Amino acid sequence: MIVDGTWLPTNWVGQRLDAAFMYNPGTQALIRPWVFPADQPAPFLMNGAALRPTVDTYRTDHIYEYNFITTSTSFNLVFSDPAIYTDNVGTLNFSLYEMNNPVTVSWSTGATGYSLNVAPLVTTTYYVTVTDGITVCKDSVTITVLEAPAAVLADTLKVCGDSVELDAGAGAASYSWSNGASTQKITVRNGGKYYVSADNGIGCITVDSVFVSLVKADIIQPDTAICRFSSLPLLAQTSTGYSYTWSTGATGSSIVVSPAVDTRYYLTVTDGYGTCRDSVQVNLLALPQPSLPDTLKVCGTSVTLDAGAGFASYTWSTGASTQAISVSSSGKYFVEVSGTTCANRDSVYVSLVRAEIVQNDTAVCVNSALPLNAVTSPGVSYSWSTGSSSPAITVNPVSNQKYYLSVSDGLQTCTDSIQVNVLALPQASLSDTSKSCTPSVLLDAGNGF
Repeated sequence: MIVDGTWLPTNWVGQRLDAAFMYNPGTQALIRPWVFPADQPAPFLMNGAALRPTVDTYRTDHIYEYNFITTSTSFNLVFSDPAIYTDNVGTLNFSLYEMNNPVTVSWSTGATGYSLNVAPLVTTTYYVTVTDGITVCKDSVTITVLEAPAAVLADTLKVCGDSVELDAGAGAASYSWSNGASTQKITVRNGGKYYVSADNGIGCITVDSVFVSLVKADIIQPDTAICRFSSLPLLAQTSTGYSYTWSTGATGSSIVVSPAVDTRYYLTVTDGYGTCRDSVQVNLLALPQPSLPDTLKVCGTSVTLDAGAGFASYTWSTGASTQAISVSSSGKYFVEVSGTTCANRDSVYVSLVRAEIVQNDTAVCVNSALPLNAVTSPGVSYSWSTGSSSPAITVNPVSNQKYYLSVSDGLQTCTDSIQVNVLALPQASLSDTSKSCTPSVLLDAGNGF
């Protein structure tokens, strides 16, 4: 019960009383507690026994709580107020709020007390037993533990491509991604770390993250074919933070290749976490093959050069555009022929030597001189069978003779010849001396001339 109030006893001057203590009314200072049975009036009596406050400490608000125990359904509570003190002036207020044995509370966890903090890992039913020694009451509460959404993102995701889908897994009531999205799945196009919070709707939240390595290895050129001896630039699609290595050993996002055989080129791209590859096949197209020899040696004044049939076009270093051309000078000649896709070039060095004696075969009288002349050309040397190296000589044969001329340009030697026959001289039949005794004489040279 709760008791409050005070009164003023007339026989105790300068003192005032409350339900349990005597105090100074001016200063509110404690004088002493009531003492049973010396003091009259006595404190409360419960079935004849003195009853003091539960917390037996003086209070300046003069409000005290009394707890008492009884095993009976009825009890006698007395506040002694003998008649000799009927001149006391004051009021006491009583509030009887509980009349029971001490109540004990015990939980199925083994804990006691009116409250219990729990943190179950699985769904659990908690039981409480409350008793005052006479009556026993029980109750229970089930705490259902709901699983937080499962974390399904990988720690690291290495992808070769320009995008990847991230899936936080089904079953959550809501999703919140670090990029602002609120769907179960998102598509990302940049590498980096991504976070997602998955909420089951009652406050159970799972936070997960994934580091995305997104590498695109892409050679811009498709598989192709080029003409032999041609070059081809190969370009990689570039992104910031990537490094590039080609199967040729070159680094960088572009290279130029000139394969000698059909070749597949590989590109390796990395961001330091993931590595991806791409490749391109470069095949070689057969070149058209003109049919010129390396060197053409001709004794004469001209020669025909033929690049061969079957080409789409011809371009000679002389400016001609026909399959065959006629040349009359020594030197190097080029031709470029084109097929349906490729062109090719060839050359020939022409050695054109003219070995020609101007005079024809002839006959001369004995002891006659005959000049022999070679047709001259620049850059050549002359050699006669007489041993002379001049382009012109004079001969005086005494018998039939064939003379040879050799002309050389250093690459080849050509020859010509001339037959010179010697004619017999006519023979007159005069004697060395003619003697006559007549004034005249007839001289006869002979006939047949």
